[in-house]
Amino acid sequence: MIELKRAAVLAAALALSLGTLTACGSDDSGGTTGEMGETGAMADYAVGTTFKATEPLTFSLMYRDHPNYPYKADWLFLEKLASDQNVSFEITNVPLSDWNTQKPILIASGDAPDIIPVTYTSEQAQYAAGGAILPISDYLEYMPNYKDKVEKWGLQTAIDSIVQSDGKYYVLPGLHEEPRFQYSIAIRDDLWKAAGITEDPKTWDEFKADLVKIKNANLPGVKYPMSDRWKMGSLLSQAAPSFGTKSGATSTNTWGFDNGIYYDTAKGEFVYAGAQEEQKELLKFFASLVKEGLMDPDSLSQDDDQAKAKITTGQSTAIATNDQVIVTDYRQPMEELGEGGSVRMIRLPAGPKGDIVNVSRLESGLMVSAKAAEKPYFKALLQFIDWLYYSDEGLKFAKWGVEGVTYTGTGDDLKLASDVDYNGANPSGTKQLNKDFGFSNGVWMPANGSVFALEKAMLNDDGKAFVEVMKDKTLQEPDPAAPMDEETQATASTYQTQLTDIVIQNTVEFISGAKDIDKDWDAYISALKAAGLDEYVKLYNDAKK
Repeated sequence: MIELKRAAVLAAALALSLGTLTACGSDDSGGTTGEMGETGAMADYAVGTTFKATEPLTFSLMYRDHPNYPYKADWLFLEKLASDQNVSFEITNVPLSDWNTQKPILIASGDAPDIIPVTYTSEQAQYAAGGAILPISDYLEYMPNYKDKVEKWGLQTAIDSIVQSDGKYYVLPGLHEEPRFQYSIAIRDDLWKAAGITEDPKTWDEFKADLVKIKNANLPGVKYPMSDRWKMGSLLSQAAPSFGTKSGATSTNTWGFDNGIYYDTAKGEFVYAGAQEEQKELLKFFASLVKEGLMDPDSLSQDDDQAKAKITTGQSTAIATNDQVIVTDYRQPMEELGEGGSVRMIRLPAGPKGDIVNVSRLESGLMVSAKAAEKPYFKALLQFIDWLYYSDEGLKFAKWGVEGVTYTGTGDDLKLASDVDYNGANPSGTKQLNKDFGFSNGVWMPANGSVFALEKAMLNDDGKAFVEVMKDKTLQEPDPAAPMDEETQATASTYQTQLTDIVIQNTVEFISGAKDIDKDWDAYISALKAAGLDEYVKLYNDAKK
């Protein structure tokens, strides 16, 4: 996101002004030196070992406080860690609304807590620049579960792609055993059937043809066949790989567009996605939906509540979704309205470049403060992180909670307790797994958990069905590594901000029809070049070499 990138660049500059911070326990080459603090550490910790500190320890943690499940000191999650692992936390609470601005400032100050969660690998270059973050790859010998997962699940190539210019990486990513498919399109199944549509579209062209059928059916109450949410960011992001590009930059949340750099396998080099001919074709396709009255032009600007109201009341028949919001944002409100109707997810259509999706098996993870290496409990901290975020036992605990209280069953046959719900997986539950107990919280696990059986068991029916229909998709290969030093990264970030602003403005104007793609595309490319397009791409190709 633009806001995050700007904040991160600011943070890197602030870190330099405070002076370079060097982690105690590391030499200039990153190798560990000196004595490691072993207070509370287990002598026999290994894969399959339940971590329990040999004495009570308190780790400091930067907590992302989500309004849907605000922090509670008496959560069962925290109580069990204190009793069973001998671990408690000193919390630095940061509201979700301030997370992307406060996190880099706290890191740059040199006083960041030991554990800094909910961090993506794409953020590490800026955060690592000032020396306030530990090069965690130097300490993997103390993290046997992490190493075991990377090896067993064949993730080394993905891990190699996050290595920085110094040969190290600073974010411990969340790991997925299998691809986690979540996003697609939800349709009002009752209205599609009323228009005579009996089969789901296999391609984007077929999807457009179905929207035409709905428009021509003149169904009562339907104003547009499709009215999208998330400023169309998700829709473009999901469609882009099948067009041979990356997209989604229609607001400050750039979705899959990210830094705009796309690896063209045919050319064997990085290109700028926003300037590709494939991007032009993608935008032309969605612009045609708006021009022909098949998509609500407000899709690019309306807030989510407006978009949700349109599909739940039958004013539209299609909208972007994921396997969680289809229940909470569409199905449950429709049931409350009592007007009937049904909604479901469809398989993501294929595009002109094939049946391709871009789903990373690396997830948001965590960073460790460089100052943590000076703490007497440093080795125990590494063991605890390894157990909670990467062991089968820790992942199950963080996601599902306590057997007999929040879930029942063993092995792969797990079910939420009868009075517990999570994202509509058990709608009859009166308590929420995250809000009332503290489990299934992205602060203490990699987004959705990494062991696929643990994930799948908690999916609602929509999520389980979607996983099945998507499992034969072709996965886009991860980009090769392009590590940059601090100075180059700062230059790239400046170019990125300028270019992304231009992409956002023109993407909206092209799709809405304010600009004609065929007539105005060359002027758009000229604006990108004037903002440093060629120089920006060269930085990445030079870094790859």
